[in-house]
Amino acid sequence: MPSYQDQTWIRLWKENAPELRERVIRWRKQNAILRIERPSRIDRARRLGYKAKQGIVVVRMRVGTGGMRKQRPLVVEDQNILVFFELKLMMI
Repeated sequence: MPSYQDQTWIRLWKENAPELRERVIRWRKQNAILRIERPSRIDRARRLGYKAKQGIVVVRMRVGTGGMRKQRPLVVEDQNILVFFELKLMMI
């Protein structure tokens, strides 16, 4: 059973709430790595082992997306297959 904080976060996320959208836009304009005082989602941080005590540093970090494209084969037994892949890549 999700806690009240979990339910609130899920509801905001599903409704695409304007507060959440503005917050994400602000975060996007900040540096890629930024030290923050406390976690944005305290419930999630606590589940991951966060404790509010000295020596623990919290950073917000932008991560890249992608990497799902199919790579060109490095070793090909049949030369015709390689030509097919080159033609296919030129079309993209």
